[in-house]
Amino acid sequence: MFEKLVYSRMVHPEMHAGVDVVVHQDGSAEIANSLYNKHHGKTQFEVNQQQMIQLDQLQQAFDFRDFIYPVCKTFQTDQPWCFISIIYQDGFVKEVTHNLGDSAEEGTDTHRKILSLKHFEYQIERILGLQQFTD
Repeated sequence: MFEKLVYSRMVHPEMHAGVDVVVHQDGSAEIANSLYNKHHGKTQFEVNQQQMIQLDQLQQAFDFRDFIYPVCKTFQTDQPWCFISIIYQDGFVKEVTHNLGDSAEEGTDTHRKILSLKHFEYQIERILGLQQFTD
């Protein structure tokens, strides 16, 4: 199990439109939405035990702790991005910043890793029900 998970997605850098979520080991969580979301400002919510188990199983199945962000063919820092940080119970901290404009040739290992990371991000959003805060 993790001590803390931080999930941050910037969908429009120029407008500072995005979402920041922090989930603690006890299930307490807070979300900070930018002005351009349905609910803006900070909101506290609870993540139930089933969701916590799903998050833990997801990060283990994805092997987030050992994930290495690939070197991409195209690197665009002015694109939207997603940042994930997990602090593990043993104190180990893993952080990954995914520049959403990065691309790789289809069929390559780099392309598969990027697609896998996108799916991982989507699953975090789905488990936490972030759509209710960001639409």
